[in-house]
Order: sequence, then structure tokens, then C-alpha cells
Amino acid sequence: MDAFKLSHHASRANITKELLDRVQARHCIVSTNGAIFGHPNDEAITRMVVHGGAAPRVWFNFEKDGSRCWSDPALQARHGFLAILPKPGRSGLTLQLTGASE
Repeated sequence: MDAFKLSHHASRANITKELLDRVQARHCIVSTNGAIFGHPNDEAITRMVVHGGAAPRVWFNFEKDGSRCWSDPALQARHGFLAILPKPGRSGLTLQLTGASE
């Protein structure tokens, strides 16, 4: 599929290897500000990067500690994913899907 919003703000209890074996997406969306439970969870994002398909793009709607660590270019190159975060001091992103696979 083109896009998959990670369930429960990317908590480790809801993003499992079994789920990711069934759901492969080019764009994985993390929607949370991390205020209450500290999501996204590093374990959940790691599972998504490792098991979520080839070269996933991970979209974070907030730049916080839980998402900022994934923006390291060396980490992205080593594990073959791309993290997309809002510009510093801003929140929200727009992901435009064309409806046709590339």
C-alpha cells in the first residue's frame, strides 16, 4: 500500500512484527506530539524500519525527542529508510498521494 498510519501513535504494543509482515507501505505516518505517553516508541519505529518494507519513508508530524533521533542521516543510510519531520519549531506535514504507484 502507499501509506499506513501507525496505530496508537506508534506504541510498541501495537506495532508488531506480525502486523508489519502483513502491512507493507512506502509511507508510514506517525501522528503524535508525545505529550501523554511519550510516543512514538523507539522499539515500534525500529520494527517498522526493519520489517515494514523496502526503503520506507517515515513521516512524523512533530519534531520532538521521540522523532528527532530518527532524522540522523547516518542512521537512515545504514538502515535504508527516510525520516521526514516538520521544520524546527513547526508541527504538521502534508503527504500528497497521487493515486498511482510509481
